[in-house]
Amino acid sequence: MSEAARKKQLVIFFDFDDTLVDGNSEFSTFPMWTPSLNWLCLGYYMAKGRWNDYVQKVFDHHHSHGVTKEQLFEIVERVRIGDGMEELLRALKTELDPPAEVVVMSNSNTLFIEHLLRKFGVDALVDKVLANPAEFEASGRLKRGSYAKPGEDLTCPTCPWPLNMCKGRLLNEYLDGRRNSGEQLVVAFCGDGSNDVCAMLALREADLALPRRGYSADKRLAKRTDVKATVLQWANGKDILEAVRNVAL
Repeated sequence: MSEAARKKQLVIFFDFDDTLVDGNSEFSTFPMWTPSLNWLCLGYYMAKGRWNDYVQKVFDHHHSHGVTKEQLFEIVERVRIGDGMEELLRALKTELDPPAEVVVMSNSNTLFIEHLLRKFGVDALVDKVLANPAEFEASGRLKRGSYAKPGEDLTCPTCPWPLNMCKGRLLNEYLDGRRNSGEQLVVAFCGDGSNDVCAMLALREADLALPRRGYSADKRLAKRTDVKATVLQWANGKDILEAVRNVAL
């Protein structure tokens, strides 16, 4: 077997909100123009697993009150890239051989995520975005779709509330066939929220589960006994880079 064939390929998944960025790309649009859609309403929709329905109601509210595409993006752009995350993404592409495969997996929408990645100048460092589709209609209304196909149910016992996305299932589908193909894969998943836990449980012994220190994923993983991957908490991009260097080099 050649040296190239023996090299480890790091596939690293990032949640977006409160992971790659500090803040929530969709939440950022809520407070300014939606006082009538209060947090009690939000809690109801989340409890019913109807997050997408709630977000679409918010965007419809924007449209009916004359909020423009430019105004929405102006608010979204107030979200900042996380501490050390730009440096991390660049290092993953330049310091590892072969370069890491970088995937964003988020229950936010593709429009906001891709817009912010371009604004931060890191879009070329991300190989794939797995998120809910979104686009502006000719009328100016922002239409947010679901990652799940019509009639498809992506719920699971571990995922806390979204009916449209199970990150553990998505991770396995993305890696389909590669883990048993002879490719020397090391998989890492970085996230902060409860809906990131399922993906971390799908990791194997040689992999890395990287919950943000003190956030809900970290707290939930600490209570579980079925985590196979090595668990390392992080507070910034530097912590993540140090963790992956130890397993991918």
